[in-house]
Amino acid sequence: MFPFKVVSIKEFGAFVSLEGTDRQGLLHRSAISNHPIGTVSDILDIGEKIFVKIISNKDGKLGLSMKVVNQTTGEDKDPNNLTIAETKKRKWGTVRGQSPIRLGAELNTVCKRCGVKGHLAISCFAQTGGEFLGLVASDSDDSEVLSISASQKNEKKRKK
Repeated sequence: MFPFKVVSIKEFGAFVSLEGTDRQGLLHRSAISNHPIGTVSDILDIGEKIFVKIISNKDGKLGLSMKVVNQTTGEDKDPNNLTIAETKKRKWGTVRGQSPIRLGAELNTVCKRCGVKGHLAISCFAQTGGEFLGLVASDSDDSEVLSISASQKNEKKRKK
């Protein structure tokens, strides 16, 4: 934990400088308190001395957090960085044990029920023996919707 001094206040956070050095960093408004805040100036004043934890140092930019430090004693409330790790997981949407959803897998399939590309048979709304509409290709020159009757579909199968 390091003592910092508030240099300037913006709507998105406060710029603070490490006392005794010329190093500055941005204390984002989300890292000021565990609770939603109205404006940063409601919590901090220019020239105020605060305790801040350095949570990252990438490309010379300091990542700072005030909410994991006891402002009275300067004691670290999150010595194992568990709170910070949880916040990063929520921010980037990563959940343990889950892989990201890939839409390309379903979009590149052909329905076994109607023969149209872009959906699975389980989600097909084509009526058996009736007329159905296919998907409109967005990258084609013509914007016509393909309409194939069930009899035309059966003829194609017989030809094969």
